[in-house]
Amino acid sequence: PYALSIPFDRLRLNTPGVYYAAVEITDFDGSVLATVPTSFPWMPDGSVTKPTKVTWFWPLFAPPGTDAEEVVVDPEFAAEFGRDGRLHRLLDIGAAHPDGVSWVLEPSTQTFATAMSQPHAVLDGSQSVTEQAGDVNAAAWLDRLRQVATNPAADITAAGYAVPDSTSQVAAGLTGDLVLATATAGAQVTEQLWRSVRSNFTWAPAGNLNQPTLNALRSAGATLTALAPESIDDTGEPVVTLATDAGSTTAVVADPLLQKALSPAIPAGSAQQQFLSVTALAALNDPGSPVVVIPPAYWQPNPTALESLIQATATAPWSRLSPLSSLLAEAPNPPASSLAPTIPNDRIGGLPAAHMAGIDIAQAELRSIGAITRVPDAASADFRSALLRSASTAWRTEPQAGGVLLSRTAAQITAERDLVRISSSGIVTFPGAQGRVPVTISNDLAVPVMVGVNLSAEPAYRLQTQPVAPIEVAPGQRVSLEVQVGIVGSEPLSVTSQLTTPSGEPYGQPARFQLQTTAYTRVASWVVGVAAAILTVLVIVGITRRIRAQHHLDVQRRSDEAAADE
Repeated sequence: PYALSIPFDRLRLNTPGVYYAAVEITDFDGSVLATVPTSFPWMPDGSVTKPTKVTWFWPLFAPPGTDAEEVVVDPEFAAEFGRDGRLHRLLDIGAAHPDGVSWVLEPSTQTFATAMSQPHAVLDGSQSVTEQAGDVNAAAWLDRLRQVATNPAADITAAGYAVPDSTSQVAAGLTGDLVLATATAGAQVTEQLWRSVRSNFTWAPAGNLNQPTLNALRSAGATLTALAPESIDDTGEPVVTLATDAGSTTAVVADPLLQKALSPAIPAGSAQQQFLSVTALAALNDPGSPVVVIPPAYWQPNPTALESLIQATATAPWSRLSPLSSLLAEAPNPPASSLAPTIPNDRIGGLPAAHMAGIDIAQAELRSIGAITRVPDAASADFRSALLRSASTAWRTEPQAGGVLLSRTAAQITAERDLVRISSSGIVTFPGAQGRVPVTISNDLAVPVMVGVNLSAEPAYRLQTQPVAPIEVAPGQRVSLEVQVGIVGSEPLSVTSQLTTPSGEPYGQPARFQLQTTAYTRVASWVVGVAAAILTVLVIVGITRRIRAQHHLDVQRRSDEAAADE
């Protein structure tokens, strides 16, 4: 790079402050071809009475890309724990300022790292599953994270499991999933790190929330969130209170100028100058005031530039790093604000509606399994967690991986559901209009189930059935039973046998068979026989009458002939 030096006395800096400068490129005629603007602080000794307090949110989130069987759906995700991986570098840079950065963790990242540290399966580009040995880098990352967490001064906040895309979940009617991901995260991270952490926090997708989502989050127990500056009505304060229909919640708001400096489009040197300028100006205008930096959830900064940036922020005389705990303690009664009403829905963003609908369908199948199991099935917890991972905000930028995760998880749930099934023979024949239909219920789950049986036909009036009480089937067992039915009509009837939950909801795939009766065939034969007998009698009667009539004619003829002879 080209270095341009200017003697200090030519700058004519008279008072402490932040100065604008620009480098212009001109042609020989003096016409400006390009301009590169920047700013720089001039803060001589004694200029600052109280430094600006900079609170850095430091998210360490891995894309939650494992299905219900812990198969990694994208091998690139595991690489994030490597020596040159994104999460490895972020952990190292943050660990150099253990008392200054405010860590934000969520449970599935550490679960993912644990799975990677052991023998695991990975889905390759051809969608084939391959077994791999434990990843030593993932194990080392976990050890390093726990080492950082042992520092009592480390400020750690737990975000919702898998960083849920809360706005998408609320829009899709999956509020229950959001509650589960939010309410359980603090306890999970506490258990993983063996220390207490700040809980009841939610990471707003892309820094934006709408009011229905904020209401749902507050109902789920979330009392703290982090927002982009454009998400709220501007108050100029880094901590505000937002009203919901379930009570108030606290929002930490990013500084708009520092937020822009984190953009990948900003050169590293310009970003550092902007950080130094913003913090210097705050120290002059409002000594000791706080500012907040909130990177994207799955940020991918240039490690060298980030290291220089946070080092400059930590060492400049007019700024110092300050953890989230200090920021909140110094704002016990934040001013009231409200969500900006002008943010359009496309700015809120979210996962595709079709993706969320797929989660809803899979959840319904999972609920049906839970409805018939007599005791909780361990596999159900794995499926539930995988569906929560399918709703992660990570899939906004990785839609293909999110789609693969959901499709594999949904298929695994369907396969689990079909371990409990009903079967019937192809054709069932009754000798009369009443009879018993044999059905078999198989339970290949590891837990007992309670199911009902329902038989139906089209048209429905041709099948008469009796209610069947719910039946318990032990794990790994089959139960055969006969259902009393009646059939109306002589034509074969297509019948559907369906398992149901104890409450009567359909469960799984139905079985179909043909039902027929021979009773109408015998009746028809009897009718034909009777008709033939009657016809025979009628014929005999007719012949007899003709004979008698002929005899009467013969007698009359002979009588007439005798009278003529006389």
